[in-house]
Amino acid sequence: MPLLPLQKIQAITVARAYFIDRKTKSQIADEMTISRFRVARILDNAIERGLVKFVIAEQEDIDIALSQQLTKKFGLHQAVVMVGPDLPASALTQQLGVLGAAALEELLMPGMSVGVASGRVLSAVADALTHLPVLDVVQAAGAQPGMEFSHNSIELIHRIANISGGKAHPIYIPMWVDNEETARNLLREPSVAAVHERYNHLDVLITGIGSWNPPASCMFTTFPDDWRRQVLAAGVCADICTTIVDKHGQVVPSPLDKLSLSMRDEQVRNVPEVVAIAGGQEKYGAIAAALIGKWVTTLITDAGTARYLLALDPLPLK
Repeated sequence: MPLLPLQKIQAITVARAYFIDRKTKSQIADEMTISRFRVARILDNAIERGLVKFVIAEQEDIDIALSQQLTKKFGLHQAVVMVGPDLPASALTQQLGVLGAAALEELLMPGMSVGVASGRVLSAVADALTHLPVLDVVQAAGAQPGMEFSHNSIELIHRIANISGGKAHPIYIPMWVDNEETARNLLREPSVAAVHERYNHLDVLITGIGSWNPPASCMFTTFPDDWRRQVLAAGVCADICTTIVDKHGQVVPSPLDKLSLSMRDEQVRNVPEVVAIAGGQEKYGAIAAALIGKWVTTLITDAGTARYLLALDPLPLK
């Protein structure tokens, strides 16, 4: 039954007061000398009859549907998917850096202990950050030989700590050494041991995802040739921070197991929030491996990658 003229006037008056003037139901009730419960019923009725309609603005930079679908399919805490066509990783670095910075400015809370890996996209993130709460910023990966300085974890943590006004916790050592005794001695050095202890108490880890087949990874290019051949033969697909995994997300044994001076895979596993920022056609398989292996809780990526991941049906067995 349609509303009568006086009922319609009352419904629109209440709806305007509530949704446009932002008055409370109690305020409206007092002004119109009706009960608060009557106000609530009028509002519900106005919505049901179409007197009040809601428009949710489409976002030009973020694909909301893909973000929601990706979150649900892989059991993520959240996913943020950038709109656009399928593109290679090299064409997405700066855009993902800007999107990743915006997401981190929202996610990171005062007093958090935040681990930072290394790589091109994380350097782009650091370039795009404008403000952060005060944080402890921890170097999660030692320096890789031959890596561009601005992409290195040492440089990144100082840049991010400077933006936040917090404290940087660096380890001025390489990602790995070639001798087990040297590794043991360095890990016992007090300043290094203190940072490694922080790995057990991180609130957030920020990392990229590197691809090994096809190669699109800083670790791939800096690994010694014999190590690279060994792990490729074992089926390495991706790296997350300093953990290398196969297409099922399972850790691939490597010389790093005894020679690494960086964050260990079991420590990555224990971080409550692992934020991975990665995308691009050559990284599709690597990102899938990281998600299948449950190494990531928040993914910031592009629409092409999201479409690829959502097409994995059924998911490969872990």
